[in-house]
This record gives sequence, C-alpha cells and structure tokens, in this order.
Amino acid sequence: MATGDLSNNATKVRRQLQAIQYPHDVNDAAKQLARGTPVSHLRELLRVLHYALLDYSRHVAQRVQAADLDLYGRTDAKFVDGVFRFAREQLGYFPSLTSAQFLSATQFRERKLIIVAEMLEQIAKIHVEGLRQQRIKQSVWVPSDKAPAGRLSRPVQSPIEMVDHRAKVPAPPTWQSVNLGQTKPSRVVRHVASPPAYHVSPLVPAPQTEPEPEAPIFDWETPIDGAVYKNVDKAVLKPPPPTPFWVEAHVQREQQQPRTYEEDDTVDELYPRELPIQPSVEHPIQPTRAPTPPEPAMHATLAKLEATLCSKLDDILALVADKFAQLDDRLARLEAKVDKPGASLSPNQEPETPKVFNAPRTTTASSSVYRWPPEPAAFRKVV
Repeated sequence: MATGDLSNNATKVRRQLQAIQYPHDVNDAAKQLARGTPVSHLRELLRVLHYALLDYSRHVAQRVQAADLDLYGRTDAKFVDGVFRFAREQLGYFPSLTSAQFLSATQFRERKLIIVAEMLEQIAKIHVEGLRQQRIKQSVWVPSDKAPAGRLSRPVQSPIEMVDHRAKVPAPPTWQSVNLGQTKPSRVVRHVASPPAYHVSPLVPAPQTEPEPEAPIFDWETPIDGAVYKNVDKAVLKPPPPTPFWVEAHVQREQQQPRTYEEDDTVDELYPRELPIQPSVEHPIQPTRAPTPPEPAMHATLAKLEATLCSKLDDILALVADKFAQLDDRLARLEAKVDKPGASLSPNQEPETPKVFNAPRTTTASSSVYRWPPEPAAFRKVV
C-alpha cells in the first residue's frame, strides 16, 4: 500500500475496525492513530493490536496459542515483537518497520496505519476460515438414499384459480363447548361502521323547564362521616340579642327633639369619650432655633472676624518671608565656601607638589597623600 494519503489510510483502518467489531469508538480510534497526541497514539495502537489478536476471535487466539506466543503481561517492546513474529510466521505478512520504529510516538504514522490495516484484514480472514471449518466439523453427513425429501414446491396459481379455490373451501367447523356439551356456531366478529344518526329539530322550540333547585350540600343536621371534627360554635350563627329598651328610647328621643348644651354635658358624663384635641391654627408651634441677632450686632461681629483673619494672615506671611531670607543667607555662605580656593581639599589632605616639565621621573605615580591619624578638623560639621 503506497504512502502519501494519510486520510485515506485512516479511513481504511476505520473500516477494518468496524469489520472486526471493535468495542470502542472507531472514528475516535482512527483519529487518534492518524493525528492524535503521542501518548494517545501509542495507547490506541497497542489497544487495537491487543483486541485483534487476543479478544476478537477464539480462532485467532488459538492460532496465537499454537504459535507458542505469550502476549499477556509483556512490555510494549516485547508485545510488538510477538505481534510481528505472529504476522511473519502465521499470516505470511512482513511489516516494513522494526519494533522500535513501530513504537515511535511521532514518526512513521502513515506506515503504521498501513501495517495495522493489512494485519486486521489478514486476522479477519483467519476468523472467517475458522468459522467455516467449525461448521464443517459440526455438520452430519447423511447418505443420499436416506436423505429426507425436500419441501415440494407449490404451483403458482392465477388470480382466477385462487378465487375458485377460496369458493370451494368449506366453512369453518363449529366448536363445542367443553363445559356445557352444546354445539354452537363459530363466532365471527365483523367491524362495521355504525350508520350516521340524523336528528331533526322541531319547528317550534320546546318549552324550557326550569332547573330544580339543588339541595344544600352542607347542613348542620347532616352527619359527617370520616374524621372526627371539632365541635362548631353554633352561637355565632344565632341572631344578635335585642337592643335594650333604654338605648332605643334614648336614640328615638335624640332623633325627635334637638339637643341642648346642658344635655350634651350630661351625656358626656354618662358616656365619656376622647377629647377632640387638635393643634391650634392661630398660634402654630415653631421649631426651636437659636435667637437671630439684630443686624447691627451681626455687622460688628463680621468686622471683628475679618480683622482677626487679616492679622493672622499677616503673621503667616511674615514668618514665610523670614524663612526665605534665612535660606538665601545659607545658600550665599555655601557658594562662598565652594568658590574659595583650597576649600575642596580636606583638612587632612596635604598639598600636592607642583609638576616640573621635562624632569627626570623619580616616582611611579602621584596621588594625594593623607596624614594618619586624621586631624579633628576632618570631623567638623560644615555649616
């Protein structure tokens, strides 16, 4: 099988997996073999070979056992060596890759697909041949003179002959009841559609009768079966007690005669009630506030505050100006010390000797010389 078409070879492997009834998803298996990750590719490759040689067919497993190959509990390299040996000796197929190349995770993927497809095809042929040999062994040979006659072929009848045959067929026999011993005709059930029913409405409408009033569903006298209910307080349904005569007389008298103020006072004493207390409209209650000072006093207070604020601001400006003056003096002193010759030298540093041109060289190098221990002036704070 030629290389150069990875998708076509993956499709062939998928078809062979379907032929051997691979228990897992054949589409995913072909995809992992063709373009899966290195780990999934090797795992699917070894799983396909294990199923094809050991789990697919009893006839193939017998051939593996007859070849004295122990493929269980082996490492990947030993397992692939045993598979290739079985292919060479039992299938007559010689793989084009070695065991190490076959176990490569990233290389020779298309050749692996070709090898797997061809090996699965040979394994399927072994399975079919084993089934045929098994059927031959299980078959029983019978002499021709003792062979049973085959089923006689029924002649083909035309539609007219079939109708005549049905007409000549006798009626079905009657059946006899076992219990009564009486002969009864056979029961035939015919499903015939019922004829349509026609209703003619009269010309004069019929008088409509009034519906009878329904009896009340619940009554106090109706016994209730089932669960035990609490006793209902029937006093609620009784009419209220009659109004006392003195109340009715009082109401009638009020309706007939106008009331006076003296009677109102008497009634208030007999029937006390809440006092109608309402807020006074003439003098409304104002919320509590601080007393507002008169305008002249307010102007005087504002003028005093303004004067105090101005004096505070003047003091602050004076302090700021003083600070700036001190800073200017300090900067002037520092500039004077920086510009002064010899100010850059440390008090502990000796002056360098002047250089003489074209003089014989007596020293190897010239550098600043410091005295030790240093003078106390070296630790003096520069102000």
